[in-house]
Amino acid sequence: MDRGPASFLRTMWVRIDSWLTRGQIKRGRPMDTLKKLSELHDYVKKNYEQGHYDDVKKDYQNWSQSHDYGQEGASTTSKTDFQMGYDQAMDDFQTGRPFRRYPDKLVDLGNSVFGNKLEELSAFIKGYREGQQHSQP
Repeated sequence: MDRGPASFLRTMWVRIDSWLTRGQIKRGRPMDTLKKLSELHDYVKKNYEQGHYDDVKKDYQNWSQSHDYGQEGASTTSKTDFQMGYDQAMDDFQTGRPFRRYPDKLVDLGNSVFGNKLEELSAFIKGYREGQQHSQP
């Protein structure tokens, strides 16, 4: 069984996509959305407690050591979340990939409900949106 970060993200997005496709998350129904976020949290927590993500840290460390992008002495952790989002949008544009669609309104709702615990994700999305706007003529 593949337990790497790509598998985890694929599983998460498939689950969210199925909720959206089946209409289980609907606009104007915040309680349903919060219930689904809670289910998603429980799913991640259960898998984390079972040790399914233990290899993710090692995989990330191996990946980050092999991708310095010529920035000697620079660490990806020194960038702000906003800047990482902006850089991702510019990279998507420069490599010809379609822009990603992030659930910014859902993240904003989560921030208001959970006391800004999703602020880093919110900043990333705002940076991505800014980069997306700057890359278009």
